[in-house]
Amino acid sequence: DCKVGEQNKQWYQRRVRGSQRDATIRALDRYMADLGTWITPEAGMFVWIKLHGFKDTTELAKRAIDRGVAIVPGAAFQLKGDSPYIRMAFSLLPPDTIQEAISSLAETIRIAK
Repeated sequence: DCKVGEQNKQWYQRRVRGSQRDATIRALDRYMADLGTWITPEAGMFVWIKLHGFKDTTELAKRAIDRGVAIVPGAAFQLKGDSPYIRMAFSLLPPDTIQEAISSLAETIRIAK
């Protein structure tokens, strides 16, 4: 039955994304607690982080890419102006890779400050 297959797929996606989200929040708590604030998302594929000490995160996003970590600066989601936010996806990586990426991002942020 197609409906059962779709329900199984949705259950699997929620379970996997939930573990990825949890790994992301654990890594943020471990490596970035002093660098910004965030709210644990109840659903979705992203976490928004407001960084302390940044008026804009566009240059930081470029530096993070150079270190192999993809983030999107908050300014990309508004019509004009700077933003101290970044958006980080967690839905495509396994938990151990998420931890490595956030550790690297934290180091990049500390250097950029």
